[in-house]
Amino acid sequence: MFRPFRLITLGLLALLVYMGFFAVPEGGGGPGAFTPRRVAALETALWQSARAGEEMAAFTNGVLFQRELHRYSWFRSAQSGLALSRGAIQFARMSTRFERALPNLTEIAAVEQAWRSPGLDPAQAARKRLDWWVSVHASTETGLARQAPALMAEEYAQWYGLDPEFLMEAAADRAVAFRMIHSKDVDLDWALITELLERSYTVLKVTLERARRAGAGS
Repeated sequence: MFRPFRLITLGLLALLVYMGFFAVPEGGGGPGAFTPRRVAALETALWQSARAGEEMAAFTNGVLFQRELHRYSWFRSAQSGLALSRGAIQFARMSTRFERALPNLTEIAAVEQAWRSPGLDPAQAARKRLDWWVSVHASTETGLARQAPALMAEEYAQWYGLDPEFLMEAAADRAVAFRMIHSKDVDLDWALITELLERSYTVLKVTLERARRAGAGS
């Protein structure tokens, strides 16, 4: 027979296992369940930390960002957030040989594949993300308007299983925000960056919710 203390201990361990491996954020799981303002603030904080080379802060913000955006468990958020923080710090320091970021980007997509999207090809999704990261990094204002959002929409399409054309509007403001983040300016307008990201995620949320309702009605 288990003593009461042992039963309580086992119950707490079971709760911790559940919270770590299975529990999703308040509001449920699935694409589009995130809060745009919170996602935008966390992504801004992630890149602020990455630009400053603050590894612990980047990791913490990366974990919280992935959990809020993708509605992961804490375990999956930690996996994905670690790879994201490493990739963000790495990319913030790069000017050439961007392929070095691919292993971390592949790990991010592999977490999504294991969690919700068995049809997602991690290597292909990682390549799409790297393509638009590099495009934003190297673009002029004219080039940004044409190329970077299209590449970002292609990555979104892989993650969410939608036509890239439906995701172009969501990609547009995020591409502008990333161009600012990866500029060489010392004093960035982080408030404007957050505003652009929030607008982008608001459009993305609406797009995903419409797709979900359309799928449920078909």
